[in-house]
Amino acid sequence: MPAAELDALRDAATAPERYAAQQAAAEHEQLVIAAVRDGRIEPRHRDSWLQVLNADPAAIVDLLGLPTGRSDIPLDEIGHAGNGDDENPLTRLWPR
Repeated sequence: MPAAELDALRDAATAPERYAAQQAAAEHEQLVIAAVRDGRIEPRHRDSWLQVLNADPAAIVDLLGLPTGRSDIPLDEIGHAGNGDDENPLTRLWPR
């Protein structure tokens, strides 16, 4: 059997594996994009999560288990002056 035919047969035999790996990588990419959009992970962690998912597809459970809207920096206000009816919160302290 000529070497060219043998190489073609080998390529044809590994094509399904390559296709499956490409499909898995595309699915991982979509999951990570959705996780960034949902706020599960920060955009700066995108590449690390792709590496983790490509190395260990079972980590999808960890990624999907993260709470949505999570942020490393808390953005919720902690305290308020007044009840929100005043234009200036200091008017409560110094009445007119």
